[in-house]
Amino acid sequence: MVMERFNAIRWHDSKLRGLCFYREESEERVRIYVELLEEGSTLKPASIIFRESTYINLEVDLEGKSVCSDDISDAECYASSDWTKALSARNPHDSFEGYLHFRVSLIPPGGEINILAKDFLIESADKRSEL
Repeated sequence: MVMERFNAIRWHDSKLRGLCFYREESEERVRIYVELLEEGSTLKPASIIFRESTYINLEVDLEGKSVCSDDISDAECYASSDWTKALSARNPHDSFEGYLHFRVSLIPPGGEINILAKDFLIESADKRSEL
C-alpha cells in the first residue's frame, strides 16, 4: 500500500536537496531531490516523484534549511488530515477522494512541504524503483 511504502522510508537525517513541479504528458508531478540515509549512515541520492499530484503547499525557510544542513526531521503519508479537510472546505467543487497527504518536515526552523497526490515512486541514480 502507498502509505506503508512511504512511511517505511528512513526519513530522519536524510537531506532535502531540491524541489520542482512539472507536467509529464497529462499528469502533474512533484519531484523532491533527496539524499536518503541508508544503513551505515551513508547518503544515497534519489528523487521522490509524487504522481497524479493536485496540490502542493510549502513553507520553507531556506536559511533555516541551510543552517540545519538540509536535514529532514520526518515525513509521513496520511489518508486524511486536518490539512486535507481544510483544502476540501476551501474547494467544495473539487473532489480530493483517492488522494493522499504526503508531508515532509525539515529540522526546525526549516519548514514543511505538503503534497496531495495519488502515488509516489523513488528514482535512484542507477534505476527507477518503487519501494
